Amino acid sequence: VAHAERLAEITAEADDLRERALTLADEDAAAFTAVTDAYRLPKNTPEEKSARSGAIAAALLGAATPPAALLSLAERIVSLAEELLPVGNPNVVTDVAAAAEAARAAASTARVNVEINLGGIKDAEARERLTATLGRTEPLLARAEAVTAEVRDRLRS
Repeated sequence: VAHAERLAEITAEADDLRERALTLADEDAAAFTAVTDAYRLPKNTPEEKSARSGAIAAALLGAATPPAALLSLAERIVSLAEELLPVGNPNVVTDVAAAAEAARAAASTARVNVEINLGGIKDAEARERLTATLGRTEPLLARAEAVTAEVRDRLRS
């Protein structure tokens, strides 16, 4: 009861995060289509080759953007799991681990989806921004694993 208000806020935020994740999935699918479309552009003349190269680079940046945003979303999910762990109902604490593990998997997958596009992105500032985002992945994975480990320790006690 003491934490009921905060738990309600966390539930509402989790609902918002889920909706944002679904939107990012749609954006990711559209971005993938843009990449495949860019690779299909003609390359018969130097002008076409240049236009195609620019379109590919722009599409790859577009394709890296949704998974990079998903990394930030996963960070927030893990933060909420960390906050819930000490105050959540002991009977549903495994749901906290499930959320942390889902966020971990999403972050790990998002990382490789950013990495695959990074090599073709020509915009140095965007590459630097994306690389910095990728640098947050390992600590996030460790935090998610720590939540799960804590839940498992509780279950053994």
